[in-house]
Amino acid sequence: MTGGLVLVIALLLSAVTCRLVLGVLKNWKRVQTLNYLGERVTGSAGIAIVAGSLVGWLVLIMSQSWLETDRLLLLAVRSALGQDSDRQIWVIFPLVAFVFCLIGLSDDLWGNPTVRGLRGHLKSFFDERKLTTGAVKAVLGSLLALVVSFSWHGVRLEGLTGGCLIALSANFINLLDKRPGRALKGFWLYSLLATVMAGPMGVIALSPLIAASLSYAPDDLHRRGMLGDAGSNPLGGAVGLVPALLSPLSFQVALCLILTAIHLYAETRSLTEDIKRSRILSWLDRLGT
Repeated sequence: MTGGLVLVIALLLSAVTCRLVLGVLKNWKRVQTLNYLGERVTGSAGIAIVAGSLVGWLVLIMSQSWLETDRLLLLAVRSALGQDSDRQIWVIFPLVAFVFCLIGLSDDLWGNPTVRGLRGHLKSFFDERKLTTGAVKAVLGSLLALVVSFSWHGVRLEGLTGGCLIALSANFINLLDKRPGRALKGFWLYSLLATVMAGPMGVIALSPLIAASLSYAPDDLHRRGMLGDAGSNPLGGAVGLVPALLSPLSFQVALCLILTAIHLYAETRSLTEDIKRSRILSWLDRLGT
């Protein structure tokens, strides 16, 4: 069996598993919620994407010997990572996606939807002495991002920058999860940018997650499901891993600055209203819905 065939099988299993898990979630009353139009939909449906991608990553992990017989795939891995790190990266992506999914799910199930944004969580903590699940999610997600980045780069500037980039990316996709398909489109565009800069290894590493997200997309676009934090955070965290681990430091710093600016902007303005005012962004936002 060639490495290319293994990759195709992993992607197909990711897509099929996503649909199967989504069917189960539709019967789980605990995650049923109302969307922005007041329609009842399946919330935290991003769990299905993570479940599907975990199956795909598991296939890749278990099929290392076949992957390494494919010279093209092996060249991509070696050129990106060197001789000793290629096995480690297959574990990092599913680990980050899984943990971010759990952290996000806790906020979906027990969070207070009226507390929003960094200012909202800080106000709740300092003024009301209440620690929100959103604040806990932010702290745990940031710690996870730093641990992963420092374990890859070591305790140095690249590790700190990579950790910030992963954490900011996780919350960036979450910021977009306000309208059907918006977070998915943001994830796909970010994936394209990240993999162009990171090279073939970025494509291979993200491919199970992309396949699962494409399989899920019709439900999100047609208002049958919502990613929730359980889906948007792992999508963002995983796509942030690509530049954090595989791109030059200068690109990481530039992305961090851009994402920080977007977060600060979103604290004082409505992204949804601004998207409506832009002809191009509004068209892209409605595309497929």
